[in-house]
Amino acid sequence: MTYRLSGRLLNKGLMGAVVALLLLMSLLVPARAELVQFVYTSDQHYGITRKAFRGLDKVSSREVNAAMVQAINTLPGITLPEDGGVRAGQPVQWADAVISTGDIANRMEGTDERLIPSATECWALFEKQYINGVSLKDRAGKAAEVLAIPGNHDVTNAVGFYKAMAPAKDNGSLLAMYNRANNTSLAPEAFDAKRDKVFLNREYGGVRLLFVQMWPDSAARAWLDAQLANVPSGKPVLLFTHDQPDIEAKHLINPNGSGDINAKDKFENLVSDVLPLSTKAFLLPCPCPCVRGRWPEGLPSRISCWRRRSSSVRAT
Repeated sequence: MTYRLSGRLLNKGLMGAVVALLLLMSLLVPARAELVQFVYTSDQHYGITRKAFRGLDKVSSREVNAAMVQAINTLPGITLPEDGGVRAGQPVQWADAVISTGDIANRMEGTDERLIPSATECWALFEKQYINGVSLKDRAGKAAEVLAIPGNHDVTNAVGFYKAMAPAKDNGSLLAMYNRANNTSLAPEAFDAKRDKVFLNREYGGVRLLFVQMWPDSAARAWLDAQLANVPSGKPVLLFTHDQPDIEAKHLINPNGSGDINAKDKFENLVSDVLPLSTKAFLLPCPCPCVRGRWPEGLPSRISCWRRRSSSVRAT
C-alpha cells in the first residue's frame, strides 16, 4: 500500500501560522509495520511577513517558525486524546523525524537586496531554528532526524524567474537540501539544478518513507521505480512531495520556442517534464470548466487559468 502526503494538500501556506494544526502522525498498519510517529510541516517561507499571527500584526516568518519549533518541542509531554486511536491516552514521548516538504525560502522577488532575504539566508534560519533548535528525541532517545525536500520557491530561486529577483539566482536552500540528502559538500558553482535532484529514502517502524523534489516527474519516477523494486510486498510506503498530484502546470517546462523562462509564457521550468504543446491536450491544474487532460469543445479561448493562442500556451 502507498500513502501520499503533499505540502499543498495538507499544509497550504505558511505552516507556522497554523500551529494549532501541527500534525503528529501516528500510523499503525498491518503487514510488517510497527508504530511510526513523525511531525509533518511545510512552507516555512522565511522572508515573508504574516499579516496577523496570534493577535499580532505584521509578524515575521522567523517569529512564526520560532513558535512552531516551540510547539514541536513541547510534544513529548502532550497526552494523546482518549479517542480510541493509536496510543490513545498515552504521552507522545518521541518522534522518528520532523519533516518539511519545502518552500524553506520564499521566492526572492523584487529588486532591493536589502529587503529580500536570499535563499542562502533563509536556509541559515531554517538550520538554526529547526535543525539545531528542535529538541525532539526519537524512540531510541537520539535526536529526531530533520528531513527537508525542496518546494517550488526553493527551486525558482536556483533556476531564476520571469520577474526580477534580488539576487537573480541563489541555489542556497536547494543546494543545502541536496547536500544533506546525499551527505555531500557540493559547492554552489558545481551544483546543477537540472541534474542534481533531492531524493530521500528512510524507514521507521517497518514503514518506508520516500521523498522526491517538488513532484513525481520523470526523473523522480525513475528513482521511485528503483526504490519500490526493493520494497517487500505488503510493506507500507509513504510518498512525500511538495506539489499536489495535479501539478500546477506553470511548474512544468515551457513548451514554447526555446523553452526558456520568460514573462510572455510564464512557465517556471521547475521539474523535468515539458507540458505537451497541443491546443486540445493539457494537464489543467485549477478548478475550471474542463475535463482533466482534455480541452472541452466549445470552450472560450480564454479561461481562468490558461490563455490559448494558436501555436503557444501561456501559464497564468
